[in-house]
Amino acid sequence: RLGEYPEAKEYADRFPAHAKLLQDQISLHRALEDTDVGQTAALSQTIMMPGTSIADRTPDTPTNLVIREGLSSQWEIRPLLRKRLRLIALLNSVLIVLSLPVWWPLMVSPGPIVAYLVVGVGSCLITVWLWGHRPIPLLTLRWIEAVSFGVLVLYFGWQDFWFFKSGWFATLASYHLPGVVTAVRSQSGQWGLLIILYGILIPNTARRALAAVALLACVRLAILGGVVVTIGDVANADTVNFFLITILGMFVVGAIAVFGAHRIEGLRQSVSEARKLGPYRLIRPIGAGGMGQVYLAEHALLRRPCALKLIRPEQVGDARFLARFEREVQTLATLTHPNTVRVYDYGLAADGTFYYAMEYLSGWSLEALVAREGPLPPARAVYLLRQVCGALREAHAVGLVHRDIKPANILVSEIGGMHDVAKLLDFGLVQVAIPTTDVNLTGIGAIVGTPAFMSPEQAAGSANVDSRCDIYSLGAVAYFLVTGKAPFTRSTSVETMAAHLAEPVVAPSGLRAEIPSDLEDIILRCLTKQPHDRFPNVTSLEQALARCACRDDWSAEQAANWWLTATSSVY
Repeated sequence: RLGEYPEAKEYADRFPAHAKLLQDQISLHRALEDTDVGQTAALSQTIMMPGTSIADRTPDTPTNLVIREGLSSQWEIRPLLRKRLRLIALLNSVLIVLSLPVWWPLMVSPGPIVAYLVVGVGSCLITVWLWGHRPIPLLTLRWIEAVSFGVLVLYFGWQDFWFFKSGWFATLASYHLPGVVTAVRSQSGQWGLLIILYGILIPNTARRALAAVALLACVRLAILGGVVVTIGDVANADTVNFFLITILGMFVVGAIAVFGAHRIEGLRQSVSEARKLGPYRLIRPIGAGGMGQVYLAEHALLRRPCALKLIRPEQVGDARFLARFEREVQTLATLTHPNTVRVYDYGLAADGTFYYAMEYLSGWSLEALVAREGPLPPARAVYLLRQVCGALREAHAVGLVHRDIKPANILVSEIGGMHDVAKLLDFGLVQVAIPTTDVNLTGIGAIVGTPAFMSPEQAAGSANVDSRCDIYSLGAVAYFLVTGKAPFTRSTSVETMAAHLAEPVVAPSGLRAEIPSDLEDIILRCLTKQPHDRFPNVTSLEQALARCACRDDWSAEQAANWWLTATSSVY
């Protein structure tokens, strides 16, 4: 099967010791394609510190990694539900086989015999299916759940029918209330056990458990009503007492089942949220990007909070991405500029999930800041943009091109008593402009970036963009900061990219007359269509910003006062 994936074959040849791991990952991806839902298992994973190689990795302790999609995601429910249904299906099959000698003499017509055989054979086939190794979608498992409990409902309903038809209830009812209570105990015990087992064994939310338990109770009462009407040989008062006591019993066991389902689901959520990924304990999701989710996490030993980004498995379908990711994160970990988010380490789980840990920051993204405050004062915009230039200067010096500079990827935070500290985030689309023997290694997609802030060369799908595309995007961010709008806003992404390619930008002063002319000239130069017309590098851009007349109009005291009244969001 490795031969069906040329890139995977190449990777297996380079690292033969991990060919089996790659084979398992291919199987997982095929399961994802077949079922639309991921299959979770106890998977070995390892943490790789920056500077190590994937070839050096060794198995570590097992961990269950759950890419959560909300409370009790499908990744978590599906394997658990399948295990529980195996038990229920096995119980059904054993019950049908063992009860055959008891019920066979009572089946005097072909109808019950055929129904019994169909149910028995079906239960056995479901049991074999569940104990197999082929992945089963969650929706199919829910249907199996309904069928499995439906078989038990039919079985217990059949018992109720014969309990009345054989005259046992009439005999007990002759003792009036004590006899009716005894009849309820003899027939309702199995139904109560069925309902409680459903609440405890089947993973459900409290709402879904309540609906299922209510349905089971209503079905049981409907069966009893039908049987009583059909037999019709019991005094009316005794029948009413029987139904009232039965309803009370169903209410009690139903409440126990729903409460049990709620508590078990809550415990399951707590365990999932506390689950470790290497040395990190996942706490809660705090964001999502184009390539994965970001979680607030805590280092188990250092007790240091961090942001843990999980790269979605569907983004890593070939070995080129594997090599690219390793190279990029190792390079990013070498960046030490105070305005670049720090990367602590990274890892690869055996199910194909990549992750890396970075510093956890409290603050506002520029996008959220403008949404809250409106367009920023020009002096504050210059103050923040100069910091971002510093971060990009270091990245560009080592050959990194960010390619996704936008307001959402720049955080304004308060760190160590310093206010309005800009942090450049999310190098998820970074291009490493370093020579490599594989000319196709970088190009994962033809067009990457955010349409509202991407450069014309990115919009044109150019595979070889340089640092000047970041200068264009930073100019678009500057435009957004001082006007509150992106340079081009169109109804579709294609139209927006076309505008970047061909349409002239409206001058910022056309939207806000108070924008200084020197700052406007800088922004418009950044937004020129041809790269050679822009600033040649971020150093020259930062120097131009430093010469703006408004550069000193935003002071540390003003920033501190703003932060005293601001309520921070978190990244």
